[in-house]
Parts: sequence; structure tokens; C-alpha cells
Amino acid sequence: MAQLQFLLLAGHCGYAKRQVPRMSRLPCGQTNRPLCRATAQMGQTGLQALRDGSSRLTEVVLAFDADNYLGETPIWSAADQALWWVNCENPPELHRWDPVSGGHAKWDMPQRIGGFVHKPDGGLLVKLHECHCDRAGRFWIGGYDHAFPANRDATGASWFRLDGDTLTPVIPGIAVANGLAFSPDGRTMYAADSPKRTVMAYDLDPATGDVSNPRTF
Repeated sequence: MAQLQFLLLAGHCGYAKRQVPRMSRLPCGQTNRPLCRATAQMGQTGLQALRDGSSRLTEVVLAFDADNYLGETPIWSAADQALWWVNCENPPELHRWDPVSGGHAKWDMPQRIGGFVHKPDGGLLVKLHECHCDRAGRFWIGGYDHAFPANRDATGASWFRLDGDTLTPVIPGIAVANGLAFSPDGRTMYAADSPKRTVMAYDLDPATGDVSNPRTF
């Protein structure tokens, strides 16, 4: 049975169903106590919702103390067997961590960073806010309505799909796009509008990239 291990970052958690080296528990020293408390609290919430096949709760460990201000968008790269993520701001950085060697690299970004994708020919495409590629390789970008939070009813942003050189608005009425993901078969898209505290699911046509049948996940 594959071990189900949470990979915890500052302010964000993700998980990968694969065998990875077990990380030792890191002591919560004076400088990283807030980080340890935040990750432990998030991990407990995740564990209540996620169980393995035997219905026994899995163990949560602090895999890496990123010391981020706003760690987001953890992506496991099968190509280089490493975890990539961003620290959105204070300061904006792109991070890479190898769980086998323990090697950690980071790159300073010239401005706030919100997401990225790996390009098929190498390199990265970095964006200011939420972004992801679907299973067919289409690039999706989430918008942010800068009227929020002053206007709690702001809905001026959208989810966009990149069609050639054109950004096509696909799902309007968004304040803060977040949590973009796609099912393994590529036929369901999941997305959230953070102020609504709801994850939506959409049927996704793999051939056209069209979405339909919005529903609460």
C-alpha cells in the first residue's frame, strides 16, 4: 500500500499518493513556532476529510520548513522528482525542494507571484495569480477583482482559458480565483472563489475546453 503523506508548507498544504522518504519531525524553535502551529492546524483539518483505504487516519509530518509568508501552488514534478511552489509575497519567490537529497533552491521574482506551470519544452511560465494546465495541456488563469476586499460583493474577475494568443473568459462573476484542479481523466474541473468559501465542480470537454454543469463539490 502506498504511503499517503501530506506535504505541508507555510499557509498551504498538498498531498501526494506516492512513496517518499519519511521526513523526521522538525522541532518548533522560537523562530518557526507560528509556522508549526499553522501547518499542524491545517493538517488536522485535512486528516478529518482524507482517509486511506483502511479508514485509519494517516500520519502528518512537517516535510520542510519553508519559512514562507504566503506559500501556495505546490506542484510535484515527476520529471525531476521535486516539489515546486511559490511564496507569493514578502518576498515573492519560486521554490524547489528535493525530498531525497534535501536540496532546496529559490529564485527571487521581480513582483508578486501567484502561480506557475512547467512548459513541455522546459522552463516555467509564471503568472501573478492562480494558474494551471488541464490534462490536455490548455493553460487556465484565474483573475482577481481588485475592488475586493473593500467591496465584499465584487465579482469583476473571471476564470480564463488561453486559446492561442487570446485569453478567453470562461467563468465570470469571480472575486478571487483560487484552488484550480482537474480530475485524473481530465473531464472535471474544480475551482473556487475564495470569498464564497465554496469549491465548484464543472464538466470539462477534453476536446474543446468548454465547461458546463456547474455544481458545488
